[in-house]
Amino acid sequence: MVSTAKLLRDYRCAKCHSRLTEKYIDEEWKVVCCACGVTKFIHERKAQQERMEAREVLDGLPANLQQAMGYTPKPSKPLVIFSLSPPEVEI
Repeated sequence: MVSTAKLLRDYRCAKCHSRLTEKYIDEEWKVVCCACGVTKFIHERKAQQERMEAREVLDGLPANLQQAMGYTPKPSKPLVIFSLSPPEVEI
């Protein structure tokens, strides 16, 4: 059994991935989605994984399809190469 506090903190709506809240419905407190009112939840890590997988699929589509869908890929971060040797110091 998952506590209400854990649901509110670590879970998201399975439909829209919004945060959850407690509402007084039918003379009892229930945990529901803030946005759509759904009562089916998934863990935050699962929601994040689903978003990453969807982004990966969309990134693989041709540019014209991405544009038609209104999807703008996030620019990739530049590759930064670090040197593991200590910096040279002049005395």
